[in-house]
Parts: sequence; C-alpha cells; structure tokens
Amino acid sequence: MHRASTTSPDPDPLGTVTKTGLRRGTCEVSLKNLSHFSSQSAIISNTFGIGGYRWKLAISKAEQDGLGCEMNRVFLLSCNNKGICADISLTMKSEGGSDRWGPRTKWETKLIRPFGRIGMSYLPSHELLHSLEESHSNNLPSIVAHFKHVKSASDGEQQEFGCDSRTVDLKIIRSRDIMNHLNGGAAFGLFSHTIRNRQVNGCSCVNLWANHDLNYRYWLCSRCEDGNMDVKRCLNKACILECFDDIETENNSTDSVLTVFEEEKNDREEFQQIFEDTILVFVKVYEPPIYKEDLTYCGHRLVGKTTHCMTFLEEIARDMAELRPKQRSNAYLEEGHCIRDITLDGGTLEESNVRSGSIVIIRGRAPNERVRVKDVQQELRHIDEHKLQENESSRSEGPGLHWWNFLQNWGLRFLCRRNSQEEEV
Repeated sequence: MHRASTTSPDPDPLGTVTKTGLRRGTCEVSLKNLSHFSSQSAIISNTFGIGGYRWKLAISKAEQDGLGCEMNRVFLLSCNNKGICADISLTMKSEGGSDRWGPRTKWETKLIRPFGRIGMSYLPSHELLHSLEESHSNNLPSIVAHFKHVKSASDGEQQEFGCDSRTVDLKIIRSRDIMNHLNGGAAFGLFSHTIRNRQVNGCSCVNLWANHDLNYRYWLCSRCEDGNMDVKRCLNKACILECFDDIETENNSTDSVLTVFEEEKNDREEFQQIFEDTILVFVKVYEPPIYKEDLTYCGHRLVGKTTHCMTFLEEIARDMAELRPKQRSNAYLEEGHCIRDITLDGGTLEESNVRSGSIVIIRGRAPNERVRVKDVQQELRHIDEHKLQENESSRSEGPGLHWWNFLQNWGLRFLCRRNSQEEEV
C-alpha cells in the first residue's frame, strides 16, 4: 500500500517531450528533486502528452531487496479515463548522456488501465544519489521514456492482459442528492440509499482519478445507517501511487463500496484550502413558521476544528443561512435522529463534538421568541415521520424489507425520546 506516502513538496521534475511521431514519442524527465526523498515519498513529473494522451512519470522509494539494498522504482502513470495500450521502453541517463544504469530496456507491450499505473524498472538508491552528487545543476541524471504504438485498448486486449484487481463501486454523494433527500420530506441525514454507484478499477490511482477535472474535489466518507456521513480525507490530496485497492472498503465486506462526497466549483472560483486540522461541516436551515414542512440545504463549509464554536455559527448564519442583520438564531448539531443545541457552546468545534461530516441546523428566531430544543426536535421528527408514512403508503412491493426499515426508524426515534426524557429528569 502507498497510502502513507506523500509526494515531495518541491517543484515537479520537468518532463520534456523531445521527439514525436505517428502514435509514438519520447519524453525525458530530469531527476532534480531526487535529493529531497524522505523515507516514504515519491517524486512526480509534470504532465506530458504523447500519442494524444496524457502521462506522468514517478519514482517511489521501494522496499529493500533481498540483499538489504534500498531500491527506487519507476512508475508510468496514465492521466486518461480510458485503457491505453502501448509499447514502452526506458533509458536511464546520467551526466553527459551516458547510460550509467545499463542500456535501454527492451520494448514491452503494456496495458494501462484508466488512471492506472505501471511499475517499470528498479534502480539502486545509492547509485542514483551518487550520480546526482556528481552532476552539475544544468546536467542532471534523467529518465527517458520511449512510447510506440500508443492507442486506445480494445476489448480483446483488455481481456488478454487482464487485471488481478477488483472492481470498486463508488457511491458519489452530490449536493443535488442532499437537496433531493430534503425535497423528499426528510429532516435528518444527508442522502437516501437509492443513489446509483459508479464503477472504477481497483488498480486506478486515486489522485489521478480525483484530479481529472479541476472543478471537482472528492472526499472519502463512511456512511452511517441514519443517513449521515463521517468525512475522512480529501482524495485529491492522496499519494500519487495510492490505488482504490489500497483503500479500506466499508464494513470490510466482499462487496467493494466506497462513498465519496463530490465538491463542485465553477471555473472562476477557488476551492477552500485544506490544512491538517480542516473538517467539513454540512449546513441546513429550518425556517418555521413560514416553511415548517421541510428543511433547506445551504451547502458545506471547511473550517479548522479548533475554531471557536460561536464564531463559526455566526459565520454560517450570516453567509450560508443568509439571516437578516442582527437576527438571532439557534444552532443544532444532528446526532442520529436527535439534535443538540450548540448555540451557546463556548469552546472549540472539537470540544463541541463537531467533527468532519457533522450536520448543523440553523433556525432563525424572532426577537422575543423562546425556542426550546425539545420542541424543535419534535417538529423535525414530525417531518421525518410524515415522510415515512408517505413512503409506507406509496410502496407496495417488498413488505418484509419495508416493515424492517419501518421498525428500525421507529426504534431510533424511541431511543432518542427516552434519552431526552432522561435528560429532562
């Protein structure tokens, strides 16, 4: 697995296309960042185009061989959303253009899966570093990749080469899915269980797949039975060599399903920056008495978990719920099918148990209005129960499964009521 690895923070080594021809080309990648290797890191070239497709080269620090020698490995990365078949050969050049690490390798026919990686040559680390030390700044060691007969892989070629990797189902949660969930009369949670899956190959690189469109960003999540999500990390920041096979699937089941939340922007916008303490929080607004039959999805916000809770609540009430200036509001944290009032929490978000994937509900109130949390919770449960009753009457197939889901939902509500009664006592 490559999840623990991180890419070098230094600028990408420059890959320069030196020759092109009919469905072929040659690219030379300078190893200028090799001296910055950490114990588990990879250096990645810029994206270059050959044969009408986009590629990268990567060098990763591999495990020690049988003699205890540390070895680097060269990977070819495909930045394409389709399988590619090509004949590939490598040359390792040192100062002066000599082939320090042996002659050019033989042509090998390779099938590269969509956003896939192909492991090529192994190189002894001590030889690479020694060559770098002897090189001048304008004449560094390099890897030369030769491509020939580059084309889209046919069905027959994909079957011939095969792949020992499984297919992974992705359940992609979009903002529209959350809106549809609330449009259906739900008060709690973010999504229903009817979202279609998209399939990816397990040997596809997570980072390449996530970054194929710069207007989207993807967050790995784990789904909860109550329709909520725990947001774990941003897949756009994954190690360049991490594959979907490397990601632990939900419930460790044989059915490989991963849930991701899709973040979208337009061409003129920039995504919010991600830091070590960043969490992602979803925001809804509840607007009784004008709109007391459902809730509205306001979007999500990235925030540091050490941010003062009241500061964050003021920001989302103003910027996301768009409350009138000086209008007071209450904020509630969803906890399953219950809510907890965090309006006056004086600590940080972390201290208020606001985690990545939490849902905060904003409810505006009149100047002299007194709002009790148990009344709001009862109203939200009424919305959810009304939806449940509509679903019960509209679905005539699968009565056994239907009644099982019905009992599960009512069981959750019973536990919430009992907990709230115990708190009042």
